[in-house]
Amino acid sequence: MYWKTTSAFTFESGDFGTGITTTTAYIPFTLHRYVDRWDLSVAVPFLYQKSPRGIAASAGRAVHLRTSAFGRQASGSGAGDLLMGGRYEWLTHGQWPL
Repeated sequence: MYWKTTSAFTFESGDFGTGITTTTAYIPFTLHRYVDRWDLSVAVPFLYQKSPRGIAASAGRAVHLRTSAFGRQASGSGAGDLLMGGRYEWLTHGQWPL
């Protein structure tokens, strides 16, 4: 049994087809717990986005929202959705049938 922490950093900036620059930063902080054959994890991402109002990130793409405030710059930051995961190792390295 042991614990492990990880983090990463993703930064993107561009017009993404809108003609106005959007800047996004994504930093997930992940805590792993390894117990026997189990790997359990919890991630809390920190997000920052500066973009024209009416533009939002969705599935890695900039999308237009229906709003009358399009074009004015807005920014926001904060914690994203809590991500939880788990994994079980069914066969260990020495048990493979091949």
